[in-house]
Amino acid sequence: MAKTETIRFRRKGKTDYKKRITLLKSGMPRLVVRPSLHHMQVQAIEYDEKGDIVVARAHTSELRKLGWKYGTGNMPAAYLTGLLLGKRVKHKKLVPDVNSRGNRQYAVIKGVIDAGIEVPCSIELKEDRLQGKHISSYAPQAKGNQFAKLKEQDLGKLPEEFNTIKKKIMEGADGKG
Repeated sequence: MAKTETIRFRRKGKTDYKKRITLLKSGMPRLVVRPSLHHMQVQAIEYDEKGDIVVARAHTSELRKLGWKYGTGNMPAAYLTGLLLGKRVKHKKLVPDVNSRGNRQYAVIKGVIDAGIEVPCSIELKEDRLQGKHISSYAPQAKGNQFAKLKEQDLGKLPEEFNTIKKKIMEGADGKG
């Protein structure tokens, strides 16, 4: 991170430095989860005196290369992105470093754990929600023009598509290229 960016983050109060020091003292690589409205960015980061080193990363937009045709800002996409990162990372254990709490962040962590990486975090998420069954059941009931795009997509197949992409990731597809 550039010095000016660090100063900007400090001024805006975006970095919790006490938490960061605690994470760095652990000596463990961090699992960094950064959500936006439409995407999730996930990274495995090691500390270095000269600056953090990103050892693996995954972004929800990579799911498109694997055949995902639904939104990338939802819980199923977050889980699949965590699974993708978990398959790429070489470490056996990561410490979670999330800037806010929410089901999408926990879905990412659950994906990393399901990929075989140890992450000290207690997570209880319903499998139906991870697969997007709540989205596919809501779509037919949606009323109004703001849901027109939802109705155009065949959201009834979202859980099936989720399982297909999950299988591809577990078999070694990494979404690159």
